[in-house]
Amino acid sequence: MGRRIAGRIAGFLLYIGAAPLANHALAAQYDLCARGVGERLTSTVRVRLTVDGPDLGDHLDTVAGEIIKRRVWNGRAQAVFIEDFDPQRCSAALGKQQEFTLSLDLADLGKLAADRARSASEPSPTAIALNERAALTSAIEGPAVPGAQQYYIIRVHYATNRDRAASTSVETRFGSARGKAISFGAADVTIPKTHEMGELETPSILRLEFSADPAKHITVHALQDLDRQAWHRDLELRANALGAPGVLLFIHGYNVSFYDAAIRTGQLAHDLAFPGPTVFFSWPSRGQTIPYTVDEENARWAVDDMHSVLADLATLARGAPVYVIAHSMGNRVFTEAFRDLLERSAGSRRAFKELVLAAPDIDAEVFKRRIAPHILGVGPRVTLYASDNDVALAASRMLRGGYRRLGEAGPTIAVLRGMDTVDASRVKTDFLGHSYFGDSASVMSDLFYLIRNGAKPTDRFALRAAQSAEGAYWEFKPPKR
Repeated sequence: MGRRIAGRIAGFLLYIGAAPLANHALAAQYDLCARGVGERLTSTVRVRLTVDGPDLGDHLDTVAGEIIKRRVWNGRAQAVFIEDFDPQRCSAALGKQQEFTLSLDLADLGKLAADRARSASEPSPTAIALNERAALTSAIEGPAVPGAQQYYIIRVHYATNRDRAASTSVETRFGSARGKAISFGAADVTIPKTHEMGELETPSILRLEFSADPAKHITVHALQDLDRQAWHRDLELRANALGAPGVLLFIHGYNVSFYDAAIRTGQLAHDLAFPGPTVFFSWPSRGQTIPYTVDEENARWAVDDMHSVLADLATLARGAPVYVIAHSMGNRVFTEAFRDLLERSAGSRRAFKELVLAAPDIDAEVFKRRIAPHILGVGPRVTLYASDNDVALAASRMLRGGYRRLGEAGPTIAVLRGMDTVDASRVKTDFLGHSYFGDSASVMSDLFYLIRNGAKPTDRFALRAAQSAEGAYWEFKPPKR
């Protein structure tokens, strides 16, 4: 029985003059979905609450919130959002369930009302006392699926203009050639419970690992096709549920397959503990090192479809924000499309909150002349991560006639009004130094505070101020020895 039905029954009994409800075993049952958000916490759980006594009515969120905050998350949640349970809006809570029972009477309701009259912002002493009375009757901590003890399953959504293969394999469902239309769907990505922030665990021949094991590696468990309407509806439901967290969009770079884009997106969703849906746009990169110019042409070709997806996401939420992380050559796809979107629909900018340009493989002067005037200072904050240890961007510069890339650091690091520039040269990364946005715990942690908390560079503990000839920027502090 939902909160509304239970409330109507209790109200009707009061109306007809039933005997005091404190002496009756009227059981109001609530089936709730709750999300707790705090420092390094984003968790969603299904909570069933049975109340022996009068219906809680307008006090449900106060009482249930106190029980959930203190009993489910041990006080670690700084904010708790509660809704009636809906499997579409609360899919993250499927299999995670706790049940409580609570006895109360009309005197308790009177005290709750008095607490609210005194202060609507302070914790209710009566709700805190009722929490102590609540009894936990059942707890299911994880999804009832094979391997639940070894890995998590995270659902991410995709939009891709790659060609679709006849194969049913998740590894080869989408190829590297251009498709005839945008395909939409969702991917279930597994994250091993041994996963560490800033790691993309994949099989290694050096460790004699010849196939992916979800207990050790990030994998794609399944793909589900969705038509555009269903895809949009699913995202809209989740982006506006439980505090309206919005949506996170990732655009991959050069030399990335669809499968690799999916597992990277799952890692981002997990490491950033993003409470809303996460989406990736996968354009037809060849997923190989050699055909760089082919990827360039396909990135240019993909701009119109990227624009279409951005326009879709801009209409998803009623005040729920869109966050974007673009990497490498994916920044060409994103920034061109975003510029076009703002030119055609200036009001769309209100939907976007944070734009992250990670190691962008864009001509720095072209960006300053053609892109920056249109996207900087128009609404969403823009953050650039650059590095002078990026071998891939150095190679790109050589191929492009020596013109510096926007993602390169050094003495001429790009510093522009309306953009926060962060020099990531000090962070530990792989040989190419190009995927540090996802392979460095330091950068991932900085992204966490940027996206999850909206923290300014001055408030992100890993950064310190720096100065160049072009102006002030930020850099990662030296590692402690």
